[in-house]
Amino acid sequence: MLGVAFWLGLFWKRFNAAGAWASTIAGFLGWWGMSFTALSEPIQILTYLFLSIVVGVVASLVTKRPITENVERFHGLIRTPVVAGEKLTEPCKLPVGCDVGTRPMFFSGTDFEFPRPSKTSVVGFLLASLAVAAMISGFKFLIG
Repeated sequence: MLGVAFWLGLFWKRFNAAGAWASTIAGFLGWWGMSFTALSEPIQILTYLFLSIVVGVVASLVTKRPITENVERFHGLIRTPVVAGEKLTEPCKLPVGCDVGTRPMFFSGTDFEFPRPSKTSVVGFLLASLAVAAMISGFKFLIG
């Protein structure tokens, strides 16, 4: 349930503290409530995750928008690559002389922060997926 608040905060700039609290509480209450049902575990998980997302989004939309400067600083920090040997002088601030990183986004100009993957990322993902498929196939072959 905490993961929902984490990921919504990473990918949606409008998400705020009230949404994070509401999402987490709704997720835990949904998880607790689902434990009294006879539904299959995957259905239970989908239900309380959906509840957590919806409650978090609604709570964020009906409450005050987070401070823009703080949100932009946070996203600037996670967009900026770390350079070997750089010295931090303050927490949550870029080192002196370091420019905020940029990268192409899917929905530029919106509150959504979905970066376009680079060719290296796509190739790496595909190769890793093939390696995992090969390991699973090899394991299945070994156990017969």
